[in-house]
Amino acid sequence: MTTMDREQVQELSVMLHDLCQPLTALQCRLELAEMEGDEEGMRRAIADSLTECERLNGIAMRMRQQLREAMQDGPGDLK
Repeated sequence: MTTMDREQVQELSVMLHDLCQPLTALQCRLELAEMEGDEEGMRRAIADSLTECERLNGIAMRMRQQLREAMQDGPGDLK
């Protein structure tokens, strides 16, 4: 594995870790709102969840870019 491959793998690893954080936050906020059952709690959960969705989209865009860069290096470089 070349230095570039290692760097790309490391960056993807960090991005995957970054994906897990907002996904966990989304799940927790929505589960809490469901348990509370009040309208205001649901509104807060939805607002917070939309913020986390924006964060997830940003991470996904970075991952797509990383994949495009890896693909440009040639299919033989992907392991």
